[in-house]
Amino acid sequence: MRIFPTLTALCTAGALALAGVPWLLKTQSRVDLAATRVQKLRTELLEMREMLRDRETAFNEVHTAQEALAQDYVALEAAHSSLVNEAAGLRDRTAKLDRERDSAQMLLSKIEELETELETEREQLESRIASESERLQLDLAGVRAAQADFEARTAAAPDPTSSAVAALREQVLGPVFQLSGGEAVGSAVLVGYVDDEDDPHYLALSCYHVVRDILEGRDDFNSYREVSFRAVFTGLDACEDAYPARMIEWDIESDLALLKVETSAELGPVARIAPLERTEEIGVFREIYTVGCPLGTAAQATRGMITRETWEVAGEPYWMVSSPAFFGNSGGGVFHAETLELVGIFAKIYTHGSYRPQVITHMGLAVPLTRLHSWLTEIGHAELLPKP
Repeated sequence: MRIFPTLTALCTAGALALAGVPWLLKTQSRVDLAATRVQKLRTELLEMREMLRDRETAFNEVHTAQEALAQDYVALEAAHSSLVNEAAGLRDRTAKLDRERDSAQMLLSKIEELETELETEREQLESRIASESERLQLDLAGVRAAQADFEARTAAAPDPTSSAVAALREQVLGPVFQLSGGEAVGSAVLVGYVDDEDDPHYLALSCYHVVRDILEGRDDFNSYREVSFRAVFTGLDACEDAYPARMIEWDIESDLALLKVETSAELGPVARIAPLERTEEIGVFREIYTVGCPLGTAAQATRGMITRETWEVAGEPYWMVSSPAFFGNSGGGVFHAETLELVGIFAKIYTHGSYRPQVITHMGLAVPLTRLHSWLTEIGHAELLPKP
């Protein structure tokens, strides 16, 4: 360093001063010169230190800038990678769009072809429609001529509907009549007439519980055969005629009763009980008429079908029928819709529940034809059944 030569010079100057003043002056001059140089060197040292501090500061700034540049570089690399990926995605989407554009162009071409074909077919269809219209006009003229001819022939022929309605009134409504007594009402069906000079009478089928309810409360309630009640017949003119009737046979389990209507008056036709062979064709979906006197009215018919053949109540067989029935229909007839033959006796309306029973009017129970045949044979009245 420069400090040591300077100190050496000073020491030398001091020694020389001891030797003499002239020399001392000369030496003093040299010392001053050295001091000036030292001062200058100190100044330069301070300047150099300041420069070092500036350079260190600049270096730190440069280092900081370098780190920031490194971080920016990393961010730029990530952005570049993202841009590369996006560019690849754009290329894929562009390729997909190109394929979709090609497909769309193909579809447009196909649509144009289809439009051309449809136009051709439309023209052909219009041509066929025109020709068919002409043919239909000719056919319509023929149909109108045939209709006019049919109407002319129909006007001269009897009305089959009228004859069918007349047959229903005579064979289905006619044999059914009302039973009444006290507050109870029910129905019954004429099934035979006994032309006895001493005792002319009709025989009818009904339900045991109907007669039981009519006779309930009488002192002679147990003498069924000796007690009479009203059999009410209502004509189409709404005129009513009442005759005495008595129950001569009954079956509590099957809920059947055979009645004797004591009169020689003409009560109209009796019902034809169907032969036992008819059971082979009677089954579920077989259409029927249920005829009775609901709520004490004249005989009314409702249409329905047999919905179930095997329904038991207390071990007794019944049919379930869908023809609507109401209170008072019990004892009425169930008739075959085609042959108009009597095939059952309506017994009761189905009820659901025990606490508050709900009456289901389109679910009725009827005593079936097989039981009618067997019971009438058991009680000795097989003459009411058709001959085999």
